[in-house]
Amino acid sequence: MKLERVIAPIIAVSIIMLFWLHYTNRISIAQWLFAEISLSLALIALLLPISSDIRLFSIRLPTSIWALAVAVYVIAEAEILLFKHTGLSYVIALGLALVITALEGEKPAKKVAVATAIVGASLIPLYTLYVPSFGNDTWRDIIWAAQALQAGHVTETAVRHSAYPFPMVPLEYALMSLMSGLDPVWASVVTGLLYLV
Repeated sequence: MKLERVIAPIIAVSIIMLFWLHYTNRISIAQWLFAEISLSLALIALLLPISSDIRLFSIRLPTSIWALAVAVYVIAEAEILLFKHTGLSYVIALGLALVITALEGEKPAKKVAVATAIVGASLIPLYTLYVPSFGNDTWRDIIWAAQALQAGHVTETAVRHSAYPFPMVPLEYALMSLMSGLDPVWASVVTGLLYLV
């Protein structure tokens, strides 16, 4: 416990100093990102409570928690059948199901299993509508974002895909690239790391 009290402020000061070094152009963006992400994860790991039984909120569902995965699947399928795409109610249902799972008073292993089932059940209808290409999507989205940055508009690019009438992921990469000064490849890497965190 005493060691954490010494190391946590050192890490926090290091994060601020790295930001200042990057701001004054003494380290590159790649060096800064690597160091900031590493130190932030170390600080988060130090600040997490050791006991896994600490709960801020706790709820109890009247049915089994596994019903949430089925509910998300039914809502996604209904929207696809009615509108030929998923919409806002699917996103809200997915978010609520994951939040309810996190707040449920179950064991952590069961929460992880239910959250995995929810995400899996939401991917099934999406993959029946939009067939994944397993790897090509990421590079296509990066190229699409790079072309959008050069052309100045998302629709004025050579890359198109009929399954994605509105290119949300390339737009996200392009916006992150514009805001951070990173190229689209690094923007996709940072986005992937943020999804994992």
